[in-house]
Amino acid sequence: MDQPTDDVPKGHTRTRSAVKAPPSPSSPNPPPPPPSPSAPALSPPSHPPQKSTSLPSSPPPSTTPSPPPPCPPRSPPAPPSPIHSPPPLLASGDFRSAALSAAHALTGPSRPSPSDHATIFRLLHTRLACLALIDPALAAHEARSIDVDAAVAAGVVPWGLRVLLVRLQAVGFGDGRRAVMGYYELAREARAKGWRGRVGEIGVRVAGALVEMGDWEGAAGCLEGVGDGEGVGVMKALVWLQMGDVEAARKCAGEGREGEVVRGLCAMADGEYEAAIEVWEGLRGGAGEEMVGVNMAVCLLYVGKMQEGKALLEELVASGKSSPTLLFNLSTMYELCTERATALKRVLSETVAAMDGGMGGWERTNADFKL
Repeated sequence: MDQPTDDVPKGHTRTRSAVKAPPSPSSPNPPPPPPSPSAPALSPPSHPPQKSTSLPSSPPPSTTPSPPPPCPPRSPPAPPSPIHSPPPLLASGDFRSAALSAAHALTGPSRPSPSDHATIFRLLHTRLACLALIDPALAAHEARSIDVDAAVAAGVVPWGLRVLLVRLQAVGFGDGRRAVMGYYELAREARAKGWRGRVGEIGVRVAGALVEMGDWEGAAGCLEGVGDGEGVGVMKALVWLQMGDVEAARKCAGEGREGEVVRGLCAMADGEYEAAIEVWEGLRGGAGEEMVGVNMAVCLLYVGKMQEGKALLEELVASGKSSPTLLFNLSTMYELCTERATALKRVLSETVAAMDGGMGGWERTNADFKL
């Protein structure tokens, strides 16, 4: 190959004296290939970069380890099978698999007949309800494309699905007024058919939607017109507490266990944590044990008994409870009482990952453990 003449500018090409000798056969770097004979004579020769000035092909690995997901799957994911129908999956708390199974049952080869309205809407209700628990954004997105005519839905679509659709579509379209109008349509139908319990439920839901829109006066007026039906008193009390009216919430407290729950929440809202602890202590051992335990642990924290509150939450986890509220509060306790909070939270995540399926649901993320 012809060598370039001295009068041709070489730019940034290396001189012959700067070229290192080709590596020996035992070197791990092979020698560069010879230049092609067909290359132009004026092309500068290409040489491998010097080791002293070469840059790595990829950045060095980070020295800060990234924690793995706290709850790895128990087994490799498999496509849903018609054998695993939604009811058993719901019973075990596997909400994502139940949503996938419902979608497979709706669109798979064994999908129900178009005239089988009951099965179709039952599966659709199952899917949307499960998605609302594990992925509200996806549930709202899917609900946007569902258009149910009110005249047709009255005798075909289940009531619970219609109420859920109103809420999800309002979230999906980002319009709170849509929820208010949808609830009013349902309330008009329930009032015409004499469904007093459903009228009260819808009234509380309208008040909740108005609270989210910032219309406190409208929400208060709506709640005052709602009767005290079965289960409505607790719903009204929660909305009143959200609005900051503790006295109005106390008036909604009825008799029995639900009334005691409302009184305990009102005591906490007023800062009477000692009185609230007495209420929660009397409710322990019954239904809603996890809710009672979490509220009692929060009260213990505020009266200076942090270690007792932490032990109570750890006892709930050891008994198989693993709701996001419980895990978040226990993680907060770890952050407040020790400098080893990160290590304790990782141990907590491993404990929850080793649990069997239950009504608490299987899916947990790093955010649930504040990691």
